[in-house]
Amino acid sequence: MKFTKKKILMICLALVLVLVAGGITYYSTQVNSLTKLGYTKKEASDKVSITTIYNIVTREKNKLKNTVSKHKEELVALGLGKEKVNSINLSNQPLTTKVTTLQKHKDSREAELNVYLTNFEKQASRFGVKYTYPEGNSYQKYIYLKNHLLKNYDALIKKYTKYLLKNGYTKSEIKAMSTGSTYQTVSKLKKEYNKDKKQTKANSGFSSKKLQSQAMRMFRETNKYRTSKGLKPYKYNYAKQSCVFKEARAYARNKNPHNWLCPCANENAALSSVNSDYVAVAMTFFKNDPPHERVLSGNYNSVAIAFVEKDGMVYMIMDVFN
Repeated sequence: MKFTKKKILMICLALVLVLVAGGITYYSTQVNSLTKLGYTKKEASDKVSITTIYNIVTREKNKLKNTVSKHKEELVALGLGKEKVNSINLSNQPLTTKVTTLQKHKDSREAELNVYLTNFEKQASRFGVKYTYPEGNSYQKYIYLKNHLLKNYDALIKKYTKYLLKNGYTKSEIKAMSTGSTYQTVSKLKKEYNKDKKQTKANSGFSSKKLQSQAMRMFRETNKYRTSKGLKPYKYNYAKQSCVFKEARAYARNKNPHNWLCPCANENAALSSVNSDYVAVAMTFFKNDPPHERVLSGNYNSVAIAFVEKDGMVYMIMDVFN
């Protein structure tokens, strides 16, 4: 069969048309494949060129799959947990949507951890806890500061508890403050610690100067009463003053005298309005009540007295010793 130039030209033209048609079809197929990955048609068209058409889809798929895997690993590293990460619903989503979904979860987790860190930093500042963040992501910093605070809180709880027990608080009182989280416990104990420190500073010795003079007046009135009964006057037991004062503060706090704070032979307790003549009120009460009168007229050698003012009331403890 002879091919004329005209026939050869027509065959070549047909082959070119077939190749062009095939190229256009393949180009359209790849664009459609990219749109299925989540790209817009414009984005897909911009990525596809005739020279790279054979591998563009595979390359983009692999890149997006790697990004999905990386985001999952980062979420686990942020403390979300593999099980929770794998439970994120990514089914029937294009790869680009999966990437966006995981990125949103990452942003949300980072924001959550930053809230925790800000809160922990405020706590550290409140309690004077020094810290230096380690290298790492926000979850590693969160774990470090959380554990660092708990360690310091344990030390502070021991410090406050030791002080409060030493200064007249009962174990049951401290137990009542030790409720809730560790932070809530240390906050309550610190509040009570600071309040007691302030009261101690304001009421050194017997208490304020005014109340100190009233304690001495109470001492004199007691000895006048004893003398009138033909009894030997009490000596003032300055060595016991500190622990009697602790009892008076405990009494003012919980309306319950604690004579175990200052072991003694016997004890009287009274309270009255700060605006009253509280020495006269106490003496009248003690004289007319047999159990209290026995403290005034008992066969003891010494006495220690403390007055404490709180919320418009004056609380008095009188301990006698053999």
